[in-house]
Amino acid sequence: MWEVKRSYFKLTGDKKRKSFYSSLSYNDAVEKANEYESMLRAHQLVGNTLVSREATFEEWAEKWLELYKEGKVKESTYLETYERTVNSYLIPHFGGRRLDAIMQADVESLVKKFCDVYSETVMHKMRLCLNGIFDTAIDNDLCRKNPAKKVSFISNVDKKPKRTYSQAEANLIYQFCDKHPTGIYIRILLELGLRCSELCGLKWGDFDFKDKTVIIRRTTTRVNNKVMTEEKTKSRKNRTLPLSSELIKMLKPLKTNDDDFILSSSKIKGKAITPLKFTDCRYKTFFKDLKHFLEDDYKKRLQTDSKAKPVLIMKLTPHELRHTCGTLLYARTKDIYAVSKYLGHSSIEITAKLYVHDSAELLRLNLGIN
Repeated sequence: MWEVKRSYFKLTGDKKRKSFYSSLSYNDAVEKANEYESMLRAHQLVGNTLVSREATFEEWAEKWLELYKEGKVKESTYLETYERTVNSYLIPHFGGRRLDAIMQADVESLVKKFCDVYSETVMHKMRLCLNGIFDTAIDNDLCRKNPAKKVSFISNVDKKPKRTYSQAEANLIYQFCDKHPTGIYIRILLELGLRCSELCGLKWGDFDFKDKTVIIRRTTTRVNNKVMTEEKTKSRKNRTLPLSSELIKMLKPLKTNDDDFILSSSKIKGKAITPLKFTDCRYKTFFKDLKHFLEDDYKKRLQTDSKAKPVLIMKLTPHELRHTCGTLLYARTKDIYAVSKYLGHSSIEITAKLYVHDSAELLRLNLGIN
């Protein structure tokens, strides 16, 4: 696939960078870019802000992003969920085809092409964008039907089962958190079940040591090489979580100004870092050091007990620490509603799908049936 990038000014006066793709040749991609610029100049000359009745998929998809999504959703959501999906997957597939000529079979073809390559999340974004593009096209009399409406956007990519720590393993990690300089961040992820982006968005002012609570109100992520910190939206509301006495004891000596991020840059104190930076540096270092600690501990125990056994703890991802938190909470409480609220899931169905399994043995245990 060849790609050509061009910059141009939108009707609003804002500068935009756009990619043009071709599976034939570089010159073909250049020709597509030239055609688009010619069309754009023509629209600007006549003051036409919409597209023609013979609109191509690419033409309306770009207009849909500009009119219906840009500035209407969070910037990170726009860039990751909408713009990236449209420009990376949908336009290269449908491109210059007329909007009203695309049929359900064409959308099924897209699913067949991508279902063995991309995750369920990516396929969901494709469905979301296609439905938005075609539904608004119908509203603007550009086509009569939505060919994506009845298509199932499945993903056949292997779904690895979520790994979790047992309560005994979690307790061992908590013990090492007390000894390690970055252990406090691992403890927060594991005890509070935060998303890594939520951890990176925490400020000292979010903690209330008197009431023993913390408010999860923002996230920090990197989108298109830009560090973005955003407040929670209506769909993902703030949530207040209880703090244990042990966690407060670890946090208090580290507290700085209320506006400082608790997970700050080593170069600029108080400045936020991204989840990727945290994972690559502090997270990996913690579990590397934990491995060495357990190995050294095993050697010491061997000196007094020849039958001593090594303790092995696999390194899970930060999100699997969140899954461990939910699993251990549900095992203790059997209260799916409390777990859902604690983790900040957007719906109880998501929590039930992750933590309530259709198992006869689990039902027997929960209902106390011998």
